[in-house]
Order: sequence, then structure tokens, then C-alpha cells
Amino acid sequence: MPALDQAGVKLIFVAIGDEDKAVEFCRATGFPPERLFCDPEARCYQALRFRKGNDTGFNLKSIPAFRARQDRDNGRDLKDVMRKMWEAKAIWRPPRLEFVLAQGGMQVLQGRTTLFSHYDPAVGVHADMDVVTRVARDAAKPWWDPRAPE
Repeated sequence: MPALDQAGVKLIFVAIGDEDKAVEFCRATGFPPERLFCDPEARCYQALRFRKGNDTGFNLKSIPAFRARQDRDNGRDLKDVMRKMWEAKAIWRPPRLEFVLAQGGMQVLQGRTTLFSHYDPAVGVHADMDVVTRVARDAAKPWWDPRAPE
């Protein structure tokens, strides 16, 4: 997040759940609470047409994603977050059973324009954060430099 903050990009996290769980999550992970929005009815997920259903749970698409994370840092980032959440009793449970198989995604928006979209196809299969960061940082740069000669 610091790289995005320095570039003038505001990262917002929308999660299915209630405010109590959001507070616990932020306390456990250090995520800024002013950037976490709760969506107890999954309306944002529906509006963005994120995937849900039996084919989106842990499946064969998940294996390479978890293996890559394991190869990158021995799974340290996931283990650290899960440990912190477990210790804080902040395990995120959807408010309704039908949301259990809802997958998220990543959107980079500039006003009403979508610059990047990723729809998680399965558990653990997320957007490439290097690509997301590059797109967001590039969008935050001014399209012209007032100091440049004409």
C-alpha cells in the first residue's frame, strides 16, 4: 500500500460482511479501517458481477496459485495474515451461507472509467498485484507535464 499511497492512489477494500468483523479484521491485519467498506448484502459484488457458485470454490485453478505463493515466500504472507486473524478471532465469515462461494476481484477505476478488471475464478486466484500497481500508478500520473517545453 505505501507504493500506491505515494503515487496518489487510494486503495479501497469492499468485503461481504458486517462492521464488527471489519473492525476485527483491521485490528488483526493493520489495514486502515477508513478504507474498508462492508457490504452485508453483497450488492457491490453483484453490481461488479463477481463470480459465485459451486465452480468458484477451492478447485484445480487454486493449486497453481497456492503453489506460486508457496514458492515466492514459503506462503509467509498468507500464514502471517491468517495467524493474526486467528489470534484476534477475526476470521471472516459471510453473513449468509449463500455468500460462502462468492469470489472477489480487483478493479482499478479512474472516476467512472474501468482501467483494469480481474474476477477471481477460484479461491486464492487473485490479480497480479504488480500489474494492478503499475496500472494504478500510471493512471495517477498527470497526462501532461506543465514544465515540459511546448
